[in-house]
Amino acid sequence: MNTRAILLVLWVMPLATGCTGSARVGFVSLNSQAIDPPRVEPYELAAQECYWWLDDAGDLNLALRCRRSNVLLGAYGHLDVEISFALDRPPAGSGRDYPLRHREVRVVVRSALQHQRFTPISGILCVLVKDGDARHGSFRIWLNTVAEVGLLSFLPQRPGPVLCYGTFRAVHNRERGQAILLRTEEGGWARPPKGTGP
Repeated sequence: MNTRAILLVLWVMPLATGCTGSARVGFVSLNSQAIDPPRVEPYELAAQECYWWLDDAGDLNLALRCRRSNVLLGAYGHLDVEISFALDRPPAGSGRDYPLRHREVRVVVRSALQHQRFTPISGILCVLVKDGDARHGSFRIWLNTVAEVGLLSFLPQRPGPVLCYGTFRAVHNRERGQAILLRTEEGGWARPPKGTGP
């Protein structure tokens, strides 16, 4: 690859990330019944998409998607992690902390050999308003596993609680964000109307 091609790639990569946002997400098992498995070290992923938007009520929503592929495993090497947050009013100033309970978070992990869903025990998310239209922040959520664990899961066969944490840079895109949110609510996991659930 010549110098001009390298410079072009380096110039285009930030633009591509800027259009879709980005995030880093980690999972750590808090299982107190077994230590190996699960692994002691975190399982970490890079999210290629991260979006924010306001819903019809004016509340802030965030959604992110991580895709990991192993070409050697073909169709069995794909892993999708999708997380959506339905929050409250957007920050009035430079930032805001949001408590995370049952309604606010949906987490789904999908692959050919596993389908896991997680619901929050408790957590917190911080949103910062920085450069232009982007929203930055971080989150930490204690989760329970509520769906079957597949053969290639990174969690134990009798999973305990899980800590999910991450940082994000979300860009404004309601259409793409809502598509992720709707997928996290599939299979009977639609959020109840605001103010009616725990």
